[in-house]
Amino acid sequence: MNPWRVLLVLISVLKVVSGTANIKIRLLRYVNPGGNGNNGHPCDGRWIFNGSPCDHKIILCMDSVSGSSSTNRCAFGRADTGEISNADTITFHRRAGRLPNPFTFRVASWPGSAKIKVRVFDVDDNNDDFVDYMQKIFTVVPSTSRTTRLVVKQRTTLSMDISVLCDPNYFGPQCSLFCRPRNDWMGHYTCGGTGAKVCYQGWKERNCNRRIDVCAPCQHGSCDQTATAYNCVCEAGFTGTNCHIDIDECAPEPCQNGGQCSNFIGHYLCLCSVGWNGPDCGDDVNECQQVSCRNGGTCVNTPGAYRCECDEGWEGTHCDVDVNECNRGHPCNTNASCINVPGTFECVCSEGLSGGTCEDINECVEDNPCFGNSTCINEHGSFQCFCSEGWTGDLCDVDVNECEANPCLSNSTCTNLDGSFVCVCPVGMTGMYCDVDIDECAAVPCVGKATCVNQEGSFACSCAEGFAGSLCETDIDECASSPCANNGTCADEIGGFNCECQSGWTGETCEEERDECEDNTDPVMVNVHGNLDTTALETLNDTLLNVLTNMFMIAREDIRLSVTSEDWADNENEPMTTVFVSAYVQESQICRDELTNIFSTENILEKALALTASIVYQKSISDGKVGNLHGTAIIDTKESWLMSRWYVLAVIAGVFIALVAISIVIFKHKRRPKTKVIAGRNGSLHQNGSLTMPEDTGDETSAIATLSFDNVLYTTFQPQGPTPRPDNSDNENVCS
Repeated sequence: MNPWRVLLVLISVLKVVSGTANIKIRLLRYVNPGGNGNNGHPCDGRWIFNGSPCDHKIILCMDSVSGSSSTNRCAFGRADTGEISNADTITFHRRAGRLPNPFTFRVASWPGSAKIKVRVFDVDDNNDDFVDYMQKIFTVVPSTSRTTRLVVKQRTTLSMDISVLCDPNYFGPQCSLFCRPRNDWMGHYTCGGTGAKVCYQGWKERNCNRRIDVCAPCQHGSCDQTATAYNCVCEAGFTGTNCHIDIDECAPEPCQNGGQCSNFIGHYLCLCSVGWNGPDCGDDVNECQQVSCRNGGTCVNTPGAYRCECDEGWEGTHCDVDVNECNRGHPCNTNASCINVPGTFECVCSEGLSGGTCEDINECVEDNPCFGNSTCINEHGSFQCFCSEGWTGDLCDVDVNECEANPCLSNSTCTNLDGSFVCVCPVGMTGMYCDVDIDECAAVPCVGKATCVNQEGSFACSCAEGFAGSLCETDIDECASSPCANNGTCADEIGGFNCECQSGWTGETCEEERDECEDNTDPVMVNVHGNLDTTALETLNDTLLNVLTNMFMIAREDIRLSVTSEDWADNENEPMTTVFVSAYVQESQICRDELTNIFSTENILEKALALTASIVYQKSISDGKVGNLHGTAIIDTKESWLMSRWYVLAVIAGVFIALVAISIVIFKHKRRPKTKVIAGRNGSLHQNGSLTMPEDTGDETSAIATLSFDNVLYTTFQPQGPTPRPDNSDNENVCS
């Protein structure tokens, strides 16, 4: 026999024995209700306080049906998703943590059923916390197009799709039937869906390596031939013209509950999954008749399987594994010792803890030890009192004497109370600490125009002039001290007095002798050579206001100027304008001498007027009011007479006449003053200095003129209006 053929046969046999399969798992969804660990506490929290969702890690272990509950013993493979952060409900897509989704377990031979074990942890920095353990036995028939939905559930739930795929050229319910299509000396066939060999036309036998006769097309049946044709009578289980088509009795899928159908010639055979039997695998096997659950566990028959419902403290397929509760989530509270016993555990409690798991005793609820309105805060194994204001002590039962710290101000009296204190304030003070001064002035206690000044605990009235009393309610009789001099009559007024002076006296208390003849309040007259327009008058008005404001420190709006003009012609028939300027401050007229001095020293005429101007001195001749004087004594300013030859000549002539007049006066009146008061109705002053006056009639229409012979050039005047009788005494400057 050819040794190469022997070797090929051996290889073929080995392939049949070493059939392989892949368990394909696609994770769908995992749900952890409430995000708790196995101990009932939140994964990332404490008791009922949940810090954040769990960081799950899921371990899947594929084991044989009879395997243990350990996820470290996995006959068919083990997978670990790694940490899946912050999710209590996980929906899987293309990846399941660090695993691709789906993923596969490769097995040498598929037994038809397996057990999947799932253990879930919450990943922490120190030790991972146990969340849940689940397991389930399932049966799957290898198929390239069919999957089985599997839900594994305990406290949490994991759902997935599972399918089993045979490796290429492997068939059958255990993927152990090897069939590789070929067309060579070893055979001429293809492989059917169940792995059965299907011979090519013209070949037959098991390995399709023997040619058929003339009736070769009839593969599975007898040949009825004629001279020109043949007819195949098919055997049972075959059909087709050449009886080459094997009737697949498994095509209608007669096997139920995951049973694997094997097609045979003319019939089929069902290989049932675990837990099922019968020709078509439709009968459920009651495993509880053969299986007993230990330690009080109850066996529950399920379709195709069974489960043991274990009493608390036991686990495992048959409830034969004692649960070490002390290693699962620390069932005993902090500071308590856990002792594992068969089927349960015991907790040894420390002080302040009680109950089966040594829960903390809430002293604040059972018997509130804190007094008053203090707040009791429960602590692990103890409590703490947070006292309200005014109390102290471990139980807040000691009253604080706030008066020892002298909280009351302004000499007030402190009275200690339970949990508080009160300040008794003196008159004029208020507030919790008597530190708020009562503003008595808010009630306007002072009378009239008096000013109220608030003081600490009191007030004082600053009386207006003429009033007295604590509230300034008394009007002082200023006339009681006879303030009016020179027989003046005193009239008392509210807050003051008024003196009605006798004739010849003036002043607030009639202490000044009235000089009826010298008021010195005439306006200043300025002669302007040429025609003067309105703009020049406005400039003169504005310039003079600025000077008065700066010189007397008076607000501009408090000064009133009276500026008027009168046009006329001089002796040479040249145009001349006389400007009359008076200044008032609050209706009191500024003296003429002061106003004239301002004109002379401040260069106002040079600043304001574009024409040559001269200051004219004029004397009041009618009760202080200006008369209509056209020919007056003219005194040129330095700026004016230097600018005109006519004024130079006039000055020379004036000096000559003045010398003559002075000589006459000295000759006739050696001891007479320079100023003389002359009375008369109308008169003329001659060049020789003499004065001609008509006879005095004695009436009150006479005029008074005071003539100064210093710097006088020529003077004529025509006084108008009444004037009082002359006084022989010398006049004083009332503005001095």
